[in-house]
Amino acid sequence: MDIVDAQYHFGPGRIDETLAAMDALGIAAVLIDEYWSGYEPPGSPSVVLGAGVRRNLQPTSQLASILYPERFSYLVRLDREDPEVTSLIRLARDAPGARAVRITPGTSRREAAEFARGGYDAICAAACDAGLPLFMFVPGQPRDVVAVAQKFPALKLVVDHCGLLANSMRHFSGVEGPPETFSQQLVNFEAVLALA
Repeated sequence: MDIVDAQYHFGPGRIDETLAAMDALGIAAVLIDEYWSGYEPPGSPSVVLGAGVRRNLQPTSQLASILYPERFSYLVRLDREDPEVTSLIRLARDAPGARAVRITPGTSRREAAEFARGGYDAICAAACDAGLPLFMFVPGQPRDVVAVAQKFPALKLVVDHCGLLANSMRHFSGVEGPPETFSQQLVNFEAVLALA
């Protein structure tokens, strides 16, 4: 039986250790979302372009996909405010190891509201034009995912973390308030399942 999971967080380095773990677990290949947990600040390695705009980099993912193209590929994280975001999508389309792009509007209330208003439509259109799947971290926003799917019916969408925000991820996502109960999470999950 083939089991497919959407992404694997990875970096920096440790390619050989990851291969050994994959072999031990019978994992044929992974799609990497390079995320450096345990480093301050946590997140993808990036270059600051100014005014808080970050261009994410994928050095470990790129190297892994070059050394072991049959085992590793990666996605490219995007910042909506990067002035070259559509060019980055075209570069990802043409990069040998890149397979998708990712947005994370669920990491702040401001960006979640911007996603709901259509502020990510240029990225959606460019990903669709490039033929790249778009991963999106948008917990609690299934209606907004529906709106994107209706505007861009040819766009392949992957709703990260099943459209849910695990209580353990709350501090990474800038979400305030008490943790959700299991019954609250179940209601949210039913809304995400309805997307299918």
